[in-house]
Amino acid sequence: MIAWWGWLLIWVGLVLLLLGMLVLLGILLFRKVMALFAALETLTTKLEILDRVSDLASEQSDDVERLAILAGDDATRQRRDRVREAAHARRDARHDKRIARGKALLAVDASTRDWFPDNDRAVDRTGPRAN
Repeated sequence: MIAWWGWLLIWVGLVLLLLGMLVLLGILLFRKVMALFAALETLTTKLEILDRVSDLASEQSDDVERLAILAGDDATRQRRDRVREAAHARRDARHDKRIARGKALLAVDASTRDWFPDNDRAVDRTGPRAN
């Protein structure tokens, strides 16, 4: 049989373990709450930004299609398609200009061209000079 002071030591140990566990759980809970407040703070800043964007959109109702987040999927997709078509058109125009320039360069007859119109740069084609 265990003496009375043995039971007292067992119960004091159990109570100390309980208090230690409660302190540990309290610390973990405190850390989670602090992480939650940090996440809420970042969420609040993002919501403020979105609120400002929505205020701008309500002020400029004709510019809503520029803000993809406020426009619908179809409107955003159509806008992106228009941008891509314009880019393709510009690329095709540059390509056509390059082809036209290349054809213009190839169409020149070198034998009819006056290569040295200035007298200073004229080439003496009569042969070597005699001194």
